[in-house]
Amino acid sequence: MDITLISMDKKMKELEFAGAHNPLLIFRTYISDERHSECFQIKANQHSIGFIKKEGTQGFTNHIFKLMEGDMLYLFSDGYIDQIGGPEKKRLFQQPFRELLMSICHLEMGEQKRILDETIMNWKGNRNQTDDILVVGIRI
Repeated sequence: MDITLISMDKKMKELEFAGAHNPLLIFRTYISDERHSECFQIKANQHSIGFIKKEGTQGFTNHIFKLMEGDMLYLFSDGYIDQIGGPEKKRLFQQPFRELLMSICHLEMGEQKRILDETIMNWKGNRNQTDDILVVGIRI
């Protein structure tokens, strides 16, 4: 099973993250140019939450990240990027998904949802949904 966990300290503007397989994406849009955003990917560990920790293996890593006002955080399941579709009937993959988030991260939340919904529906076409799809966006 995969999972992404975060804890935020609003006063200190700090985020703590730990994940199994799914990373956390944070986009920082600069006020001077709302079309220019920087992406921070906080990597998850590459084992599931039910793994058996053996001597010499690493458990889950807690990452601390300093947040700034306006940062956009995305937590997501693998369902969006694993959806089969497009003209070649392939998975969407993480890089196009990250580029999509980069292109919409400065928009209002409702507009982001509309674009994410429209994009995945167009991608899958008349094919069945292959997995659960969850994308959570949080603006600081």
